[in-house]
Amino acid sequence: MPIRTLKTMLFPHVGLTELKKVITYPSGIVLILANIIVLLGVIFSGWNALTVITLYWAEIGIVGFYTMIKMEMAKKIQNPAEHFFPTMTPRFLKEHFFTAKLLALLFFLIYFGILMLAYISLIFAIFLPTLALPNTPGHLLPHYINQIMNIALLEGVYIGLAVLFISHGVSFATNFIGRKEYEHESLIAGATSPLPRLIVVHIILLLGIAIVVYWKGDILLPLTLVVIGKTVLDLLGHANERKLFETI
Repeated sequence: MPIRTLKTMLFPHVGLTELKKVITYPSGIVLILANIIVLLGVIFSGWNALTVITLYWAEIGIVGFYTMIKMEMAKKIQNPAEHFFPTMTPRFLKEHFFTAKLLALLFFLIYFGILMLAYISLIFAIFLPTLALPNTPGHLLPHYINQIMNIALLEGVYIGLAVLFISHGVSFATNFIGRKEYEHESLIAGATSPLPRLIVVHIILLLGIAIVVYWKGDILLPLTLVVIGKTVLDLLGHANERKLFETI
C-alpha cells in the first residue's frame, strides 16, 4: 500500500500546515520529547525490539484510560446504527443518556481489553516463543502481567511508560480540557477514536517482527528508524485529531 494512500486513510485532515501547527502546541512538544526519551533508551540503554514493542503496547492502555475519561465527559450522543434501531431516536438517546454512556463505557472496556490481550499474546508468541504458559486459562492474564512487569523492571521501561503517560496527560489537559474539545466530544466518536492508534500499533508490531525475523545484524539502526517512524505517525494522528475538533 503506498504511503500516501495509508496517510490519507488514517489522517485525512492533516497536511503540512496542520503538522507544522501541532508541533508548536505544548502537547505536540511533549509528544516529541516523550518519543525522544524512548529513542535514547534504544541508543544508550540497549532496549531491544521486545522492550520497545511492549512499551508501545502499554501505551495503548494509556490511550484507553484517557479515552474512557473523554467518553465520561462527552456531551453528545448519536445512534450509529439508526437504520437497524430506528426507535433509538436522538430524543430517546438524550433521555437515556446516562444508561447509554454506562453501556458504551462497559463495551469499550471489554473490547479494548480483548484487543490488548490479543496484542500481548501475539507479541509474546513471536518474541518469546519458549515462554511457558500456565495450565489453566484463568492464570493467563496474571502470567502475562508478571512477564510485562519483569520487562519493565529489568529494562527501566517504567521510565518511558511514565513519560508517555505524562505526554498523553498533557494532551488531555491542554486540548480536551484547555481548548474545550469536550464540548464537541461525542460518546460514540470517543469510543472509536483510538482505532487509528491501533492501526499504528499494527504497523509498528509488523516492523518489530520483521526486525526480529529478517534482520541479521545489529538491530540498533532499524529499531531507531521504527521509533522515529512511530513518532511521525503519532504527530500525524495528533494533528488529525486537533484539526477534526477545529472543524466541528
